[in-house]
Amino acid sequence: MKQPGDLISAFLASSENGAVHVHQTHGGMWVGIESGCAICELLRVRTLREELPWSELSLRAEKALLTHRIKTFRQLVQRTLPELKRLRQFGPVTIKELQRLLEGNGLSFGMRP
Repeated sequence: MKQPGDLISAFLASSENGAVHVHQTHGGMWVGIESGCAICELLRVRTLREELPWSELSLRAEKALLTHRIKTFRQLVQRTLPELKRLRQFGPVTIKELQRLLEGNGLSFGMRP
């Protein structure tokens, strides 16, 4: 039996304002986040439970996250940008890298999941 996370699909949908976004799941990767879309919300919740993709991060970012015991997307998004800037090892390069990671997954700093 296939699990929802094993499904590989692409889906186009129009929103009320005419924007088109794409859903694509394969090992937790997806794009096209839209507020009010049930599929987007399901994927967002699923992503929050996942561990951060260590192989996609620089050694600098990995070390900073592990030093502060941040291992999942949920733990990362709960931190605000000013809070991260105050922490040791979270310089501008590391923060920019983490922002790109979160934006690519439809997330941002300071979320309260």
